[in-house]
Amino acid sequence: MRLRQTGAIIVTCWMGLNLVLALGIVVAIVVLGRHPPSLELYVEAGVRSTLHPHALALVDALGVFANACAAAFCALALVVTWKGVVAGLRWALPSLSVIGVLLLAAGFASDACLGNPNFAVNVGSSLMLGSGLLLCARGRSA
Repeated sequence: MRLRQTGAIIVTCWMGLNLVLALGIVVAIVVLGRHPPSLELYVEAGVRSTLHPHALALVDALGVFANACAAAFCALALVVTWKGVVAGLRWALPSLSVIGVLLLAAGFASDACLGNPNFAVNVGSSLMLGSGLLLCARGRSA
């Protein structure tokens, strides 16, 4: 049981960090009128100023939608972790693992579209989530 709870804490840290990041981006776009950080990081200000307003609006809309989906995923995963995995429900850990891997794969794929500038961050993120899930699995069998 102790391994399962330790794993759940690691998964919670991973989900919490991603939840705060995603919600922060949504608030920055919707409330503060900023563009998604990826646009500001990878497109120079001079180039951004020449983009058509509809193109910028599309990037903003996709940034809101993608980050809201990531935040919703993290919130739901936190519930599944503590109400399902820790409680020992058989469906919870496989479900959490599959959707976690899909989210990580999406992170690697989106990073590849930008030339993999955040590859090390994605690997670290994968190791953190993977270690939490593995500890949960070990705690289940112990």
